[in-house]
Amino acid sequence: MKKKKNKIIYYGIELIIITLGLSLSFLIEYKREVGYKENLKTQSLNRILKNLEVDNLDYSFNTNAHLDAINAIDWITLNYKSLENYPKDSIGYYIQNAMFISTTFYDNQEEYRSLQNSGLIEFIDNEDIVIGLQNKYVDHEYMKHLEDEIDKYVFFLKEFRYENIFLKSNNTNSRGYPVDVSYVGNYTFPTGIIQALRDKRWWHSLYIKRINNLTKTDEVLISKILEEIN
Repeated sequence: MKKKKNKIIYYGIELIIITLGLSLSFLIEYKREVGYKENLKTQSLNRILKNLEVDNLDYSFNTNAHLDAINAIDWITLNYKSLENYPKDSIGYYIQNAMFISTTFYDNQEEYRSLQNSGLIEFIDNEDIVIGLQNKYVDHEYMKHLEDEIDKYVFFLKEFRYENIFLKSNNTNSRGYPVDVSYVGNYTFPTGIIQALRDKRWWHSLYIKRINNLTKTDEVLISKILEEIN
């Protein structure tokens, strides 16, 4: 009877040891898996930080381009009734900028979508980062919508631009827009052209406001991501 009892104790202890061993193995494997995914999350967030840096360069370029368009439109709407008082090269330059300038928003969502689809986004501790990234890329879609609206005016004004300005060379400014142009039309602007330019200006102005908002929210997002990975 005593031997039987000892065997039960022995096998009981052995079972406990095996169970503890398995539990420890599972725990070690789980921690290894979590550590691996945490590392992947950090790598992904670092790449998103790089994308945010590129975005900010794009914001700066686009803002300056849209400001060029606004300044040119303002000049035309102020002076279109007295164009004969200005050099034709100046008139051509302002018409080119006012009617031609639009931008293409750089929208690299690959890393964010990878983070999202892999499930690694669940490992982000700060919920503000998750919400911030979601809002950011929704805003990117809206920026592209604004550019589509501006492009409609570029298309509408194209015929007038082609008929009234002459591109004298391929010289461009730092943003790649032609600068060596001359006005070859008469000194009368149709009312519809002036109205289209005023409408186009409104879209440029809205675009800049949205870019400024994106710049501010990206700064907050960058700060939170740095806190998350450091």
